[in-house]
Amino acid sequence: MDSQLQWQADRDGTLFGGNAETLSPSSSVEVHCIHADGDFVIVEHSGRNKLPDGRRYDNNYCWVVRFQNGLIQEVREYMDTQLVTETFGEEAVPVACPIDQPTPGTHGHSRTA
Repeated sequence: MDSQLQWQADRDGTLFGGNAETLSPSSSVEVHCIHADGDFVIVEHSGRNKLPDGRRYDNNYCWVVRFQNGLIQEVREYMDTQLVTETFGEEAVPVACPIDQPTPGTHGHSRTA
């Protein structure tokens, strides 16, 4: 990855408001499709998780990854943010990186170099 790549966590500085630690070791990720075209790679995948209280957190994701000179420059992630809110609370919803200025109305977040 580009050494200038900037990563942004959630509002409180953690993944899913600190709830990532609550995911079961049996959590799994299934990649459904990878498509590459020029400087872009699109990855569709699903995460299947059981929380300690027995609830499920199963979400679908789409990553749009932009490369430049063979290094990752940007990652945009799309997911069901309502499911994140219902599962982990309002503070867990990802926010867009301010330097990226994502398109209004999108349900995802972005990390940009």
